[in-house]
Amino acid sequence: MKKKLTISINDDLIDFAHNFSKETNQSISHIVEEYLAELKKQHEKELKNRN
Repeated sequence: MKKKLTISINDDLIDFAHNFSKETNQSISHIVEEYLAELKKQHEKELKNRN
C-alpha cells in the first residue's frame, strides 16, 4: 500500500528535483522511492555481511 509522506528539504534541492524529474520523465515520488529502496537493499546487505 502506498502512503503520502511530507518532507522538508532545501529550496535548491527542490529546484533540482523538479528539473531532474522533467528531464528523466519520472515523478519525484518515484525517484525518491527508488533511491530509498536502493538504500534499504544496501543496508540489508551490510547487515547480512556482519553476521
